[in-house]
Amino acid sequence: FKSLNNWLNEIHVNNNIANVYLEQKLDKKALEMAFQSLELAIKYNDKTSTQNSYGLIGSVYVDMKNYSVAISYFQKAIIIEEETNNPFAKAITYANLAKAYLETNQLNKAIDYFKKAFDFFKENGLKNEMKDVYSDLSEIYEKQGNFKDALKYHQLYSSLNDSIYNEQNSKQINELSAKYEDEKRKREIALLNADVQSKQKDAEVLHTK
Repeated sequence: FKSLNNWLNEIHVNNNIANVYLEQKLDKKALEMAFQSLELAIKYNDKTSTQNSYGLIGSVYVDMKNYSVAISYFQKAIIIEEETNNPFAKAITYANLAKAYLETNQLNKAIDYFKKAFDFFKENGLKNEMKDVYSDLSEIYEKQGNFKDALKYHQLYSSLNDSIYNEQNSKQINELSAKYEDEKRKREIALLNADVQSKQKDAEVLHTK
């Protein structure tokens, strides 16, 4: 019987390896590792790990363009996320599910799940995620021929994207400014210390004469 740390660590390691394989487009290997994690999570009745494994498997199937299977795994993840009251994980899965619906041209379902995800992102100030949803909604409305809403969401995307860019630039400028002031202060202290030491030496020389 495996200890708690052993099987939890095994799940985390398997999922990390699966994510690496997914990034490398080695989907079959990614699935193999993700299913190993899922098997352990179900065996030990760990709902959080089960939900994570379902989501990961869904993402691999999306990469394989097997959207119908991906959708089924995302839906399984959502059921557990609702049971465990995990709103952040659920919002991410909503967005992933919406993208899968978009790829299968189930546009109304995609809109519905993107908006569910957006509500959580907005409530929690997740601007990058909000920006991505604006972009996806603009694409969907354009596909539907609803150019008014397509333009509306594209403008919201552009505005928020500019805002994020400006915030990042402002943060970098402030960090550089703080670093410069810190280095300037340290330099001034070093020069003051050097000046004090020099005067002390001069005083010692005069004293010995």
